[in-house]
Amino acid sequence: SLGALQARWVATGGASPTSETTPTGQARAALPVHGGSPLCLYENDDDLVAKFREVTQRCRLGAILSSTGFACVAAGLGSQATPVALAVLLAGAASHGYALLVRTKQTMRQLAKWHVDRVLILPPDDPGKSAEGKSDAKAAKLAAHGSAEQRLEAEPELRLEIRTANLVRRITLTQGARFSSALVEEDKRVAFAELCQKSRPFFIDPQGGQCPDRALLAALVKSPKVVSEEQTELREDAEPEFHLPPGQPASVHEDLKAPSPVPVEEAPIKSLNFVGLRALVGGVVLCAGGGFFLSGKMMKNQERLAARQSAQGDSP
Repeated sequence: SLGALQARWVATGGASPTSETTPTGQARAALPVHGGSPLCLYENDDDLVAKFREVTQRCRLGAILSSTGFACVAAGLGSQATPVALAVLLAGAASHGYALLVRTKQTMRQLAKWHVDRVLILPPDDPGKSAEGKSDAKAAKLAAHGSAEQRLEAEPELRLEIRTANLVRRITLTQGARFSSALVEEDKRVAFAELCQKSRPFFIDPQGGQCPDRALLAALVKSPKVVSEEQTELREDAEPEFHLPPGQPASVHEDLKAPSPVPVEEAPIKSLNFVGLRALVGGVVLCAGGGFFLSGKMMKNQERLAARQSAQGDSP
């Protein structure tokens, strides 16, 4: 099972059961063979659940502060407030609260969809679809002794299981069209490197998390191999905060082309920080603005009252 595989992987200090060490001291994990066990190539250490809840609290605090600001403006207007002005204030408070409490959660679920928890390299379903199973001596030699890039290049087919915070994607990578520019142009399949290029739909940090072979992971996220098959399903063990709405999940190609609600050139967990900070700062600004407006109105009212009392005192 995956749990037993992960326990064995952690017990060995992050090394694959079929790993070795290169002369430079770097760990080198063997790619799975037909009938063998999957290779856990990457596991993220970030606690996305704790960050999600922290950002949710910031959004709630931002909503409370912004509502306070709108209430201060309404109080400052007092009897001078027209029904239209009150309606505008109410609509502004409602829309801002909806954006912080509803739309922000949708954004966070989207970010969770791009946050990769684990990458497994699955064994080939056919012995002939691995470099070791081919009769080509050169390919077999590259698979055994080549660089990480050469080892991936030698594999005619690479099967991956990528778990994000709320999805499980099983994809098959094969070699795309080569040499002929016409064939390359006709091949509309997306390269795996493109899926990892802008942190979506897969954010994989080659220098972070737990990994038995850093060179192999770095080569994978830059691989020109294309997605030839894809199967996506919702994670049954996903946290309730990460549950996606109906109509999800989308394919990796659709995810890549869809507009992003936040900058995606960085880790999703950093984008979550940006979402929480934006909500909190926005709430503080609105609350402070409303408070200044109310205090200004109160000072003016006091000045008018003092002037009226002074005028009454001066009158005979």
